Amino acid sequence: MLALKKFIPFYTAALCIKAHSALLAAWIESNILMELDATPFDKQDEMLVSGAGSCANCPKRTGFNKLLFSDVVKDSCTDPQCFQAKIDAHVNKATEAKPTLVQISSAYSSRDGAPLGRNRYVELQVKKARTGNERVKLPPFQKSCQSMTDAIVMDGGKRGHIVKVCSDPACRVHRGDRPSPEQLEKERVAERKRIQKEKLAITCRHRILATVLQPGHSSSRYTWRMGPV
Repeated sequence: MLALKKFIPFYTAALCIKAHSALLAAWIESNILMELDATPFDKQDEMLVSGAGSCANCPKRTGFNKLLFSDVVKDSCTDPQCFQAKIDAHVNKATEAKPTLVQISSAYSSRDGAPLGRNRYVELQVKKARTGNERVKLPPFQKSCQSMTDAIVMDGGKRGHIVKVCSDPACRVHRGDRPSPEQLEKERVAERKRIQKEKLAITCRHRILATVLQPGHSSSRYTWRMGPV
Protein backbone atom coordinates (compact mmCIF):
# COMPACT_ATOMS: atom_id res chain seq x y z
CA MET A 1 0.00 0.00 0.00
CA LEU A 2 2.88 2.33 0.83
CA ALA A 3 4.42 1.72 -2.58
CA LEU A 4 1.07 2.48 -4.23
CA LYS A 5 0.77 5.79 -2.36
CA LYS A 6 4.22 6.76 -3.60
CA PHE A 7 3.34 5.64 -7.10
CA ILE A 8 0.23 7.85 -7.47
CA PRO A 9 1.97 11.28 -7.30
CA PHE A 10 4.75 10.02 -9.55
CA TYR A 11 2.22 8.77 -12.09
CA THR A 12 0.34 12.08 -11.96
CA ALA A 13 3.54 14.04 -12.46
CA ALA A 14 4.53 11.80 -15.35
CA LEU A 15 1.23 12.54 -17.07
CA CYS A 16 1.61 16.26 -16.50
CA ILE A 17 5.08 16.52 -18.00
CA LYS A 18 4.39 13.84 -20.63
CA ALA A 19 7.30 11.71 -19.41
CA HIS A 20 8.45 8.86 -21.60
CA SER A 21 6.73 5.57 -20.75
CA ALA A 22 10.14 3.95 -20.16
CA LEU A 23 10.62 6.22 -17.15
CA LEU A 24 7.38 5.02 -15.62
CA ALA A 25 8.15 1.39 -16.41
CA ALA A 26 11.58 1.69 -14.77
CA TRP A 27 10.06 3.22 -11.62
CA ILE A 28 7.44 0.47 -11.38
CA GLU A 29 10.10 -2.20 -11.86
CA SER A 30 12.33 -0.70 -9.15
CA ASN A 31 9.67 0.27 -6.59
CA ILE A 32 6.68 -2.07 -7.00
CA LEU A 33 7.64 -5.31 -8.78
CA MET A 34 11.09 -5.73 -7.17
CA GLU A 35 11.49 -9.29 -8.45
CA LEU A 36 14.40 -10.96 -6.70
CA ASP A 37 15.33 -13.13 -9.68
CA ALA A 38 16.36 -9.99 -11.57
CA THR A 39 18.41 -8.32 -8.81
CA PRO A 40 22.03 -7.40 -9.63
CA PHE A 41 23.26 -8.06 -6.06
CA ASP A 42 23.97 -11.35 -4.28
CA LYS A 43 20.79 -12.36 -2.45
CA GLN A 44 22.83 -14.59 -0.14
CA ASP A 45 25.06 -11.71 1.04
CA GLU A 46 24.46 -11.15 4.77
CA MET A 47 26.73 -8.09 4.95
CA LEU A 48 25.71 -6.07 1.88
CA VAL A 49 23.61 -3.70 4.01
CA SER A 50 24.32 -3.64 7.73
CA GLY A 51 21.42 -5.05 9.73
CA ALA A 52 19.38 -6.09 6.69
CA GLY A 53 20.66 -9.65 6.41
CA SER A 54 20.30 -11.73 3.27
CA CYS A 55 17.25 -11.87 1.02
CA ALA A 56 17.25 -15.66 1.27
CA ASN A 57 16.26 -15.56 4.96
CA CYS A 58 14.13 -12.41 4.81
CA PRO A 59 10.46 -12.77 5.87
CA LYS A 60 9.59 -9.68 3.78
CA ARG A 61 9.95 -11.51 0.49
CA THR A 62 6.85 -13.13 -1.00
CA GLY A 63 8.55 -16.50 -1.42
CA PHE A 64 9.19 -16.74 2.33
CA ASN A 65 5.48 -17.09 3.09
CA LYS A 66 3.76 -18.77 0.15
CA LEU A 67 0.49 -19.14 2.07
CA LEU A 68 0.21 -15.37 2.47
CA PHE A 69 1.34 -14.64 -1.10
CA SER A 70 -0.09 -17.64 -2.89
CA ASP A 71 -1.13 -15.53 -5.90
CA VAL A 72 2.38 -14.12 -6.45
CA VAL A 73 4.22 -16.25 -9.01
CA LYS A 74 7.69 -14.69 -8.81
CA ASP A 75 9.61 -14.22 -5.59
CA SER A 76 9.57 -10.49 -4.87
CA CYS A 77 10.65 -8.03 -2.20
CA THR A 78 7.98 -6.06 -0.29
CA ASP A 79 10.35 -3.50 1.27
CA PRO A 80 11.26 -0.77 -1.27
CA GLN A 81 13.64 1.04 1.11
CA CYS A 82 15.68 -2.09 1.83
CA PHE A 83 15.62 -3.12 -1.83
CA GLN A 84 16.96 0.25 -3.00
CA ALA A 85 19.55 0.34 -0.21
CA LYS A 86 20.93 -3.00 -1.37
CA ILE A 87 21.10 -1.86 -4.99
CA ASP A 88 22.90 1.34 -3.91
CA ALA A 89 25.35 -0.67 -1.80
CA HIS A 90 25.94 -3.07 -4.70
CA VAL A 91 26.67 -0.18 -7.10
CA ASN A 92 29.11 1.41 -4.65
CA LYS A 93 30.81 -1.93 -4.01
CA ALA A 94 31.12 -2.71 -7.74
CA THR A 95 32.54 0.70 -8.70
CA GLU A 96 35.01 0.64 -5.81
CA ALA A 97 36.18 -2.88 -6.67
CA LYS A 98 36.58 -2.01 -10.37
CA PRO A 99 37.05 1.74 -10.97
CA THR A 100 37.45 1.12 -14.71
CA LEU A 101 33.77 0.15 -15.03
CA VAL A 102 32.09 2.39 -17.59
CA GLN A 103 29.06 4.05 -16.01
CA ILE A 104 26.06 4.15 -18.35
CA SER A 105 22.55 5.57 -18.19
CA SER A 106 19.24 4.29 -19.52
CA ALA A 107 18.46 7.85 -20.67
CA TYR A 108 19.16 8.68 -24.31
CA SER A 109 21.58 11.53 -23.68
CA SER A 110 23.53 12.87 -20.71
CA ARG A 111 25.65 15.82 -19.60
CA ASP A 112 29.45 15.82 -19.55
CA GLY A 113 30.76 14.01 -16.48
CA ALA A 114 27.52 12.06 -16.03
CA PRO A 115 26.99 8.38 -16.94
CA LEU A 116 27.02 7.83 -20.71
CA GLY A 117 23.63 8.19 -22.39
CA ARG A 118 22.34 5.54 -24.82
CA ASN A 119 23.41 7.70 -27.75
CA ARG A 120 27.06 7.21 -26.70
CA TYR A 121 27.25 3.44 -26.30
CA VAL A 122 25.92 0.17 -27.72
CA GLU A 123 24.89 -2.53 -25.23
CA LEU A 124 26.18 -5.87 -26.48
CA GLN A 125 24.73 -9.37 -26.26
CA VAL A 126 27.60 -11.28 -27.82
CA LYS A 127 26.75 -14.62 -29.41
CA LYS A 128 28.70 -17.13 -31.46
CA ALA A 129 28.14 -16.88 -35.21
CA ARG A 130 28.01 -20.66 -35.72
CA THR A 131 24.90 -22.79 -35.39
CA GLY A 132 25.76 -26.41 -36.14
CA ASN A 133 27.54 -26.43 -39.50
CA GLU A 134 26.03 -23.15 -40.65
CA ARG A 135 27.39 -19.65 -40.22
CA VAL A 136 24.71 -17.19 -39.19
CA LYS A 137 25.03 -13.47 -39.89
CA LEU A 138 24.68 -11.65 -36.58
CA PRO A 139 23.47 -8.09 -36.03
CA PRO A 140 26.14 -5.65 -34.75
CA PHE A 141 24.97 -5.68 -31.10
CA GLN A 142 25.65 -9.43 -30.97
CA LYS A 143 29.26 -9.04 -32.15
CA SER A 144 32.34 -8.33 -30.05
CA CYS A 145 34.98 -5.74 -30.86
CA GLN A 146 38.35 -4.52 -29.58
CA SER A 147 36.65 -1.73 -27.62
CA MET A 148 34.18 -4.01 -25.81
CA THR A 149 34.27 -3.47 -22.06
CA ASP A 150 32.25 -3.95 -18.87
CA ALA A 151 29.80 -1.24 -17.81
CA ILE A 152 27.42 -0.73 -14.91
CA VAL A 153 23.91 0.70 -15.32
CA MET A 154 23.47 3.67 -12.98
CA ASP A 155 19.74 4.30 -13.25
CA GLY A 156 16.41 2.88 -14.38
CA GLY A 157 15.04 -0.61 -13.90
CA LYS A 158 18.44 -2.24 -14.63
CA ARG A 159 20.39 -0.11 -12.12
CA GLY A 160 23.36 -2.06 -10.80
CA HIS A 161 23.51 -4.61 -13.62
CA ILE A 162 26.90 -5.25 -15.24
CA VAL A 163 26.71 -5.42 -19.04
CA LYS A 164 29.05 -5.46 -22.03
CA VAL A 165 29.19 -2.26 -24.08
CA CYS A 166 31.07 -0.55 -26.88
CA SER A 167 31.45 3.20 -26.35
CA ASP A 168 33.97 3.81 -29.12
CA PRO A 169 32.47 6.35 -31.58
CA ALA A 170 34.90 5.20 -34.27
CA CYS A 171 34.18 1.46 -33.93
CA ARG A 172 33.63 0.00 -37.40
CA VAL A 173 31.71 -2.98 -35.99
CA HIS A 174 29.08 -1.13 -33.96
CA ARG A 175 29.25 2.27 -35.67
CA GLY A 176 29.52 0.95 -39.19
CA ASP A 177 26.85 3.36 -40.43
CA ARG A 178 28.76 6.32 -39.00
CA PRO A 179 30.46 8.46 -41.70
CA SER A 180 34.28 8.55 -41.81
CA PRO A 181 36.09 11.64 -40.41
CA GLU A 182 36.81 12.75 -43.99
CA GLN A 183 33.14 12.49 -44.93
CA LEU A 184 32.12 14.40 -41.79
CA GLU A 185 34.55 17.18 -42.66
CA LYS A 186 33.15 17.39 -46.21
CA GLU A 187 29.63 17.62 -44.82
CA ARG A 188 30.68 20.38 -42.39
CA VAL A 189 32.32 22.38 -45.21
CA ALA A 190 29.24 21.97 -47.42
CA GLU A 191 26.98 23.07 -44.55
CA ARG A 192 29.10 26.17 -43.88
CA LYS A 193 28.92 27.09 -47.58
CA ARG A 194 25.15 26.58 -47.60
CA ILE A 195 24.74 28.85 -44.55
CA GLN A 196 26.97 31.57 -46.06
CA LYS A 197 25.02 31.45 -49.33
CA GLU A 198 21.75 31.72 -47.43
CA LYS A 199 23.02 34.70 -45.39
CA LEU A 200 24.15 36.43 -48.60
CA ALA A 201 20.74 35.91 -50.19
CA ILE A 202 18.97 37.33 -47.12
CA THR A 203 21.31 40.34 -47.08
CA CYS A 204 20.63 41.02 -50.77
CA ARG A 205 16.86 40.84 -50.24
CA HIS A 206 17.09 43.27 -47.31
CA ARG A 207 19.12 45.74 -49.37
CA ILE A 208 16.68 45.56 -52.29
CA LEU A 209 13.75 46.07 -49.91
CA ALA A 210 15.45 49.05 -48.24
CA THR A 211 16.11 50.60 -51.65
CA VAL A 212 12.51 50.10 -52.79
CA LEU A 213 11.15 51.72 -49.63
CA GLN A 214 13.34 54.84 -49.92
CA PRO A 215 11.34 58.08 -50.48
CA GLY A 216 11.19 59.07 -54.12
CA HIS A 217 11.79 55.57 -55.43
CA SER A 218 9.49 54.69 -58.34
CA SER A 219 8.07 51.72 -56.38
CA SER A 220 7.24 53.77 -53.28
CA ARG A 221 3.94 54.90 -54.81
CA TYR A 222 2.42 51.58 -53.80
CA THR A 223 1.93 50.10 -50.38
CA TRP A 224 2.57 46.41 -49.59
CA ARG A 225 -1.17 45.87 -50.01
CA MET A 226 -0.63 46.65 -53.69
CA GLY A 227 -2.86 49.70 -53.53
CA PRO A 228 -1.99 53.26 -54.61
CA VAL A 229 -0.90 55.72 -51.91
